[in-house]
Order: sequence, then structure tokens, then C-alpha cells
Amino acid sequence: LYINRKTRIDLAVKLLDKAAAIYSKDRVSGRPHFYKWPGRLESLRGQAYLMLGNLPAAHADLSAAAKAKPDDSVLLFKLGQVCEKMGDTSQALKAYLAAASVPYVDSSAPREAYQRLFVAQKLGSVQDADQRISTRIAENTRRAAAAYTPVPYGLPAPKFVFTDLAGKQFDNQTARGKPTLLTFWSPG
Repeated sequence: LYINRKTRIDLAVKLLDKAAAIYSKDRVSGRPHFYKWPGRLESLRGQAYLMLGNLPAAHADLSAAAKAKPDDSVLLFKLGQVCEKMGDTSQALKAYLAAASVPYVDSSAPREAYQRLFVAQKLGSVQDADQRISTRIAENTRRAAAAYTPVPYGLPAPKFVFTDLAGKQFDNQTARGKPTLLTFWSPG
């Protein structure tokens, strides 16, 4: 909340440090905290350090988060900003390129940052930068397509038995030959 509202960032860092301490202690005991969001804690703390101007700490946390979440374009873009502010243009270019070529990027900022820095470093034109981004997008698309496992179509549904909201049992036999849609939800 503090980070999103850009207020009390110093308190946000303290809270995130406490969470990191708890997480590292519980990781030893085997309790799975933050397992659903790898890199989340580091990402938040890195953003907070960036707002505070602590670039080395921001770089360390954002780099760790990027390893855990290599397809997060917002995270990669922020890492590029930190690298650029630290004067590491080669790492900034890598981060901006990675951010611009992630599937479903909803911002033009990574592309524009990559183009700007690419041209400023005299590596080529805006068109050359766009070509590199397009090449990386094609590589990422091929990699994703190779990892895709299609869901079998036309096979019978697995055996199931449910109780509907009226308390009536519903199973494969009841649904046989009828178009059926099962919706799973939880009121809690």
C-alpha cells in the first residue's frame, strides 16, 4: 500500500525487511511463505529502494526478483531504470529488451526506453532497435510454443460426482450426452 501510494516508503522498507526475516526463518523450518509469489518481496523492496534513491539496494533486490520472475515486464523495466541510473548501460539495455519482448506487455515504456538508450549508445537506429525487439519476441514465442502442451480434445470427462446447490447429486451419467458446464466457486 505504501509503495503503491508512494508514501512512507521508509516504513515500507522496514516492514518488508521484517517480512524477509520471517520468511528466511520460516524457510528453514519448512513453512512455505511467499511460495505463490516468488520474487514478490524482493520486487516490492527493490521498488521502495528505487523511490528512496538507494540504487545499489534497489539493484540487488530487483535483480533477485527478476531471476524469480523473468517474464514480469514491469519488474524488468524498473531493473533497467536502476541499471541506467547507475551508469550500467549494457545491463540497462538487456533489462529493457527483456521487458519489451515479454508476451503481453501492456506498456510502450520498455520499448521506448530500449530505443532511446540503443540510439544514444550509437548502436544503431530506432528501426535497428525495433528489429532486435522483434527478433527477441519471435524467440520467446518459439520457446513458449515448444513448451506448450495441448489439452486433449474429444476425450470423455474424468469420472466425477458433485452435489449441486439444491443438494442433488450430479455425475458423469447424469451429464452423458448433454452439453455441460461445471463452475467451481467458493463463497469464502
